[in-house]
Amino acid sequence: MKPNIQYVARVLSGVNMGAEALLPGSKPVVIGKSATSDIIFSGARVANRHIKIQRHGNAIELIPLAQPVYVDGKDVGLKSVILKPNQVVTIGDVRFAINDKQQPWPESEDKQPHSNVISEVGAQEKNKKTSKSLLGNPWVWLSLLALVAVNVHYFVKSSGGLPGILGFTQGVDQQASQIVGEAAFSNVKVSKTRNGITTLDGYVKTVKEKEMLNQRMQHLGSKVIDRVFIDQSLEDSANQIARTLGEGSVNFSTLQHGRLKATGIINERRRWISLRETIRSDVKGVLSINDDEIVDLSEQFLSLKRKVALQNFSKRIRVSRKKGLITVEGSLTPDEGETWTKLFGQFQEETSYEFRLVERFTRPSEQFEMAIRTASVGEVPFVVSKQGKKYFVGSNVGKGYFIEAINHDHIVLNNNEIKFPLFFGQKENKK
Repeated sequence: MKPNIQYVARVLSGVNMGAEALLPGSKPVVIGKSATSDIIFSGARVANRHIKIQRHGNAIELIPLAQPVYVDGKDVGLKSVILKPNQVVTIGDVRFAINDKQQPWPESEDKQPHSNVISEVGAQEKNKKTSKSLLGNPWVWLSLLALVAVNVHYFVKSSGGLPGILGFTQGVDQQASQIVGEAAFSNVKVSKTRNGITTLDGYVKTVKEKEMLNQRMQHLGSKVIDRVFIDQSLEDSANQIARTLGEGSVNFSTLQHGRLKATGIINERRRWISLRETIRSDVKGVLSINDDEIVDLSEQFLSLKRKVALQNFSKRIRVSRKKGLITVEGSLTPDEGETWTKLFGQFQEETSYEFRLVERFTRPSEQFEMAIRTASVGEVPFVVSKQGKKYFVGSNVGKGYFIEAINHDHIVLNNNEIKFPLFFGQKENKK
């Protein structure tokens, strides 16, 4: 493959036909009809942000952001596609292709016969002769009569027969209403504008239902403007945008037609607001987004820190947040560990969401070193360390720990009312 190839996108249909746009080397390019898109296509059924083009070296990746997207006439759904040179991509009624800037574009086959250029005088003489010969030919008159008959037949048929010509047949809006009623699409409304144009507005649940509606409306052709949205496609488009913007833990589902429900965790409230507004502006058909079950990790992080402080655990536990994870670490006794488990259980019940929590707890005894050589539990109990140092009840043994009690097989250490036993012969649990 040639290094440093410059690619251009050429529009093959629509009002922008023939226009070209140079694709940058590494920056992704969003194509749609919104003014915020990098490349703007003006066309029917083109979403505000319809697709994204990402270049990987000399490979061109197409990433759908809305539906439908066709490559060489095949619907690719929401799957990304590596485009080949000159493959035709269709979004709405706009077709375009991508090619190497230095390579020639394939020439379309010219099916019109080429004729030699003749002089104006010669052409006029030829036309006069041809006109005379045609008017005197009876077969020409028969052909003209046949052509008129065909047109009359088509007009009568398209108007619903003779009653249609006289105004007794159903109009386009009535035919559309009948089709919608027979198919039981209760959320699709047929209306007629002041200009006499029939429109379909509303929602269906699945792509299959929309295909069935399109098939039944097919004979009406361009006489009907279709503004029917698919709930399934709205969900897919919203989820695709969330993943594209780095909020993959957010999921969208349908509450009612055109009304989405969002669930999951977001890292910051402002990022959720940005994501929500992007979906509402770019995905046509979305009326509202319910975010009652969206959990803001930054708010919950602060809430958990407050609970730890209220439990007087601030000196024992440190709560931190990084990359969508809350980490809790510290040194707890077995009793404190049980208290923490209850505290976090209550916290999860309040949030109604299962957090990805990292716990890094140790016990005080795992951090404390004290090797005991002998112990005495007489009138004045004491212990002697391996270094020969004698300790009594109340002695400071280091790291803020004091001996509270001496027993025949263990001592009890105390640090700010945090007590734990240290048994003789216990080895430090080194990590």
